[in-house]
Amino acid sequence: MKVQYNSLENPTRDFTMCLSPLHGMPSTPENLVQYIELNILLGADRFAVYNYSLNVNTLNKILMHYQKKGIVEIVQWSLPPSVSNNVWYYAQIAMLNDCLHRNRGVSRYIVSTDLDEFIVPLKQRGWGDFVSKAGPACEYEVRNVGLKGSACTPGENTTNSYVCSSVFQRPILSKYIFNHHVRSKFILKTECETVVRIHNTNIPINYSKEIKGEPVKYIGDKNALVLHYGSKKKLFKNNVGRNTTILDRYLSDLRKNMIMNLKAINRN
Repeated sequence: MKVQYNSLENPTRDFTMCLSPLHGMPSTPENLVQYIELNILLGADRFAVYNYSLNVNTLNKILMHYQKKGIVEIVQWSLPPSVSNNVWYYAQIAMLNDCLHRNRGVSRYIVSTDLDEFIVPLKQRGWGDFVSKAGPACEYEVRNVGLKGSACTPGENTTNSYVCSSVFQRPILSKYIFNHHVRSKFILKTECETVVRIHNTNIPINYSKEIKGEPVKYIGDKNALVLHYGSKKKLFKNNVGRNTTILDRYLSDLRKNMIMNLKAINRN
């Protein structure tokens, strides 16, 4: 097997998203478009989408739409039954490490979240300013918090002012924030030698001399949060929550971009 190493000196993009293996019916069309468009507003340049067994034509159509735009790279991630039956969640850890090495020398950072999670800086608009302010590190680990709110019906007719997706329907933020390493997600510098895990990475403790920074920066909940729109029963430790305006500065552009792309996808 020929192994090709990319130079680490001149990456062509800053942030690449690594999306865990898609299978079955993982999302509504609106939420899949939302995942791409909101992360673009946050700083994503490209998405590596690992497809295990996505069998929904509508969702495949969305991925092909963004692939043609040069935003999504679809990585086929089929596993033989002897492997898939004996590994965690479609070999997610192997997939994350594949994404790291696939992007070394190409992207300065990789970002790992699920479809219903978003790493949101609270004092900067995007990830670029956020990591610059935080200072040099291999990993920026961000704590996870759940949201809940009213429901909408996926597939409702999209208009010029309305779209049914989780970000617009769940404005209530839990007062319980998970600790680091528990549901946390991260931004990772690709030049660092590490083994990627789902909620953190294994970075040698003495690595700071090589990167002129810290191996890991544990980001406080006043500086950034992982907004998680999954099951409220799992994410809300109780019924206590508060209205949040964290995403308000993105919502106008997000709504406009989602509606524009949903309409273009439906026309094709």
